Amino acid sequence: MLVEGCPYPDGCLPLVYSQGPVLSTPVIYVMFYGTWNTTEASFIQNFYQDLSGNAPLNLISFYPFNPSTGNLVWGGSVIRNTPGYNRFLNDTDVSTLVANEPTWAVKNPNGIYFILSSPDVTATSGFCNTYCGFHSVISGTRYAWVGNAATQCPIACTASQPGPNPGYVGLDGMTSVIWHELAEVITDGYFNGYRSTDLRETGFEEIDWFFLLLLSS
Repeated sequence: MLVEGCPYPDGCLPLVYSQGPVLSTPVIYVMFYGTWNTTEASFIQNFYQDLSGNAPLNLISFYPFNPSTGNLVWGGSVIRNTPGYNRFLNDTDVSTLVANEPTWAVKNPNGIYFILSSPDVTATSGFCNTYCGFHSVISGTRYAWVGNAATQCPIACTASQPGPNPGYVGLDGMTSVIWHELAEVITDGYFNGYRSTDLRETGFEEIDWFFLLLLSS
């Protein structure tokens, strides 16, 4: 069964809710991992803050059961660029960064913890090939990793149309993937929330890059 009024030519599948928790108003924590400067970090922080209450995130506030408010709370950020930092992260490395970050010692049950990597860092389990970002859970803590594809795979993991910030192709691409992972964690953070009937989370795979126009209009 396809959703009536779906805007996509291939149709849309209805969402199935499996009774899992949906985050009402998540608190966002960010680790800028690798070579980041304060201008780039501010770019991303401003994106999170602008996203709160804006059109893209408001889409999931219309989910019928335990809906999100469409708002975010900024919990803070850290930059971690210790000399010799690991540039080839496996899945365990990412979860360990979340678990062991000193400023995140006491985890917020409403928190989403993002590891955002610089262009010289990759995730060895499939960045550029099978994903541009991913989310998971460790000890009940929801987290996500997103890479900067500017030099590694700009065709695969950046916007298919020019973004609103010339010169920041990698960061523009990251914001789209951040939105994607954020929507998934809010609605399916423990993998028992909302999924479409073909098991894709949130059904937003088709509109990954759409928000760029919304936020720049």
